[in-house]
Amino acid sequence: TENWRYRMAGTALITSKDGDKDNERYSAELQADRKLSEKSYLFAVYRYDADKFGAYDPQQSVTVGYGRELMKSDNHHLKGEIGVGYKKSEERLTGISDDQAIARFLLEDSWQVFETTAWNNRLLVETGSDNTFTLFNTGVTVSMTERFALKVGWEYRHNSTIPVGTSDKTDTTTSANLVVSF
Repeated sequence: TENWRYRMAGTALITSKDGDKDNERYSAELQADRKLSEKSYLFAVYRYDADKFGAYDPQQSVTVGYGRELMKSDNHHLKGEIGVGYKKSEERLTGISDDQAIARFLLEDSWQVFETTAWNNRLLVETGSDNTFTLFNTGVTVSMTERFALKVGWEYRHNSTIPVGTSDKTDTTTSANLVVSF
C-alpha cells in the first residue's frame, strides 16, 4: 500500500590478479519502511555480508529504527536513519562467532546532476561494544536507457577491530559497473 515501501539491494564482487582470485564478496540488504508522515518513517532492515577474503565471513545484522527525509528537491534527496539492533559476526579463519547489540546510522544522498547523470553517496555505520563497521559508497551513474546505466564508484569498508592474523581493517574498491534496473 502507499504507507509501506520495500527495498532490496544486492552486490557481488569477484576480482583476480595474475589469474588468482584475490577478492570475493557478496552482500544483500532487505528493508521495509512504514511511513509516519511525508518525511518520516519507521524501518526494519536485514543486512548480510559475506567476504571470503575479509576478517569476518559472514556478518549479519537486523535493525529497527527511525528514518527521516532531511532534504528533498526536484534533483536532490538526503535522508538519514538511526536504529538499534543485533549483529552476528563470524571470524573467517577460526569460525568463532560474536553476537552484539548495535546502533545503526545511515546517511544517503542522491543528486540528479543532469537528466541522465546522478551522483549517489551512502554512509552506513554499525557500532557495538566489540566492533564498529563503516561502509561508504560514492558513485556517478550515467543512464543509457530506462533499464541500463554505467556507474563508476568507490567504496570504503572498515572494521575497527579484526581478529589477529586476518586481513587489513580497511578495504577500498574502485569499480566500473553495468547497472540493470528492474
